[in-house]
Amino acid sequence: MNPGGIDGQEATSLERRLAQLEARAEIAELMQLYAAAADRKYTAGRTKQSPAVVRAAARMQASCFTQDAEWHGGRFGGTLHGRMAIEDFFAESPWLFTAHHYGSPSFSFHDAGHEAGAHLDGADVRWRLLEVGIREGDGQVVLLTGSVRQTCRRTGEGWRIARMEFDALHAIRLAAEPDRLRCIIPLGEPM
Repeated sequence: MNPGGIDGQEATSLERRLAQLEARAEIAELMQLYAAAADRKYTAGRTKQSPAVVRAAARMQASCFTQDAEWHGGRFGGTLHGRMAIEDFFAESPWLFTAHHYGSPSFSFHDAGHEAGAHLDGADVRWRLLEVGIREGDGQVVLLTGSVRQTCRRTGEGWRIARMEFDALHAIRLAAEPDRLRCIIPLGEPM
């Protein structure tokens, strides 16, 4: 008799479900880091940070990817291979301001084939994207919306993005002047 009342098969199922919950949380944290780093390149006053700050933010954003990652941005960035190429692209951002929001993720996990089935080594993830940005060239305020597909892999650095691709990306012009987007409470300011 099993003192815990859980047989081996149920325990394996519970281990796998727990592993999936932990992986979901870790991948969600990874996307929070990615979005925060992307937005760190700009000031609350709608200008780019110094080149050193932009490069450090681009490096942090690119650290969310595997060393051999692929980025498929279509007309926005094309296809990039490797973390360094992705970092260089992020450092040359065509924006004066961005606020990225990734939500409503859906996950499909792969495991490493271990007998217990609880060791996850990969995930396919879909995110809904909502982003407000001010374009550098013309100062227009735009709203981007769409969906992103990712393949994530567990690495020695934790979960990382191995492939990222936009499924759909739509842009809506909200205003022709950058001053139409105002910062009401700057980051770090007391309320």
